[in-house]
Amino acid sequence: MENIHFFSRYSSQENFVTNNTLLLLSRINLIDRRFFETLLNHLTGSTDFFIGPSFSQQRASGGKGIPDGMIQQQSFKIVIETKLWDGNFWRKEDYVSHFQNEQIRILLTLSKNGIKAQRRQEFVMKLAQYDVEVKAPGRTLHADLSFHSLIEKAREVIIDTNTRHKLEIEDLLNDYEGFISDASLLDDTDYRMHVPAVTNSESDNLKYKLYYNRTYTNETPHRFIGLYKNKAIRYIGETKCIVIAQINSHGLVNYNVLKGTLTLELQERLERFFLEQGWGNKSEVKFHLFDELHQTYFAKKSSYGIMGPRHFILKQHIEKFPKSFDSKWLATELDGKGWS
Repeated sequence: MENIHFFSRYSSQENFVTNNTLLLLSRINLIDRRFFETLLNHLTGSTDFFIGPSFSQQRASGGKGIPDGMIQQQSFKIVIETKLWDGNFWRKEDYVSHFQNEQIRILLTLSKNGIKAQRRQEFVMKLAQYDVEVKAPGRTLHADLSFHSLIEKAREVIIDTNTRHKLEIEDLLNDYEGFISDASLLDDTDYRMHVPAVTNSESDNLKYKLYYNRTYTNETPHRFIGLYKNKAIRYIGETKCIVIAQINSHGLVNYNVLKGTLTLELQERLERFFLEQGWGNKSEVKFHLFDELHQTYFAKKSSYGIMGPRHFILKQHIEKFPKSFDSKWLATELDGKGWS
């Protein structure tokens, strides 16, 4: 394969996903090398990664005498194999043949749901056998990630490191997450909730069962929307349709459906909103349409309100989910709980 590209040339979706994943990691490395170093350790469960040269003085290193100074750099290689639908990675443990006695060697498998348990054990055994046969220094590790876990581990490192590049890295992760979601490779969208703050629009939200914002507003993939006001999420709805609506010069509404189906009932309700509220905005607006909005009180316990939309991974707030659940169940389950 050739170098990664900002504008991918690949026709294969698998290569396209790999290119964008490498692009994400390379951009993070350029933004904050120490963050990238911490991320690699976090992804692999190691503490041995050191990126860049290290400088030492008057240090013995196994040779004759003690030199006055030394500059050295650790060697490592990460071999990445991406699969979109297959969780077995047949014969990909043979990719250890690409290692050349690096101090740290990682074979990283990346897929939608992670490698299957039995195959993971075979990988570990194969890598241990490789280390014995070639008598390589250190050891070869297998790191297995889903696309979702890659994103979440990066977010954990943002919190742990308190990097001053937090906003820039978060923007990259959000954009990558959107790409992975569009490719149907995100495995937990059903357990995510987008939380915007509503103030003057609350009565419209409830009456017409919708939420609207500008088309350029960045939203991470989600199934539910929680409407936030006065330090609490007050209502929860499940997004049935996302549509961009624009009134043309003849007063007619043009619709661009981004997600779901714009049923006749949803369209009539949206047009009733236009009519009754005197909607005269000529710019594009993105509407989230719900069947229902359910009241709840999921309070923010920490000081101050939210500075912008928040993204919730619901499994961090609820221990057990039924096989099938909806926004009504979710609103009841979160009612009376808190978050920071």
